[in-house]
Amino acid sequence: LLYALGGLLQNDVHLHTDISLVEILNSIASLLQDKEVLVRARAILIIPEFLEKFKDSLSTKDFGIESMMESLRIASNDESPVLKAAFLVSLTYYNSILEFQGVPKESQEIIFRICEALLEDSEEDTPSLLAETLTLALKINRTSIRALNLLFRIASRDPGNIQLVIDIEEALEALLADVDLQTYLSYAQTSLPGLLATLESSNYEFSAQLSLAIQILNIFIYNCPQSLPQS
Repeated sequence: LLYALGGLLQNDVHLHTDISLVEILNSIASLLQDKEVLVRARAILIIPEFLEKFKDSLSTKDFGIESMMESLRIASNDESPVLKAAFLVSLTYYNSILEFQGVPKESQEIIFRICEALLEDSEEDTPSLLAETLTLALKINRTSIRALNLLFRIASRDPGNIQLVIDIEEALEALLADVDLQTYLSYAQTSLPGLLATLESSNYEFSAQLSLAIQILNIFIYNCPQSLPQS
């Protein structure tokens, strides 16, 4: 039924029901407590789609933040990687209906922990999802050394993956956007030694790691808030 509902919500046609939308939303939300992990995961994904479909009739800000935080709590307290991945995908849906700046700031660290839990076994499309999640999480609170370190760990999973490189670049640009010089320098002190070591150890022969390191260095140079410091 949840799969069928998802198909309806993704359709452009107008949907009408005589049942209260809040009642339907509460019914879906109750499935977040279901004993089957796939049902819980599907409910996490359906809720933001439901809110987007009926955004003209429901307060997406109030219901959206409440449901996102409840989904975050469930995903963070459950060991299932399926549930954690479902939550990260749902963030991309919430992004179209919520201003993440209004989400409680403590949620950012929990999102980072979920990313770290999935990182070790991530492959194929998962590193790109993690990088995209970082970009979204930075809307909650942009200044974060932890996000920068996590970004490099994600990048190392598959530096030859073009889509991942694009996602990494977007996340890094979001992290560096409009920062003050002191914050910029703290990021540089954390990142540049490793990047320069990659250049030196490569003997300047092409590799995916070398290409990514150069692209990241370019982003650092062009996003300096003032003239590049001598140091």
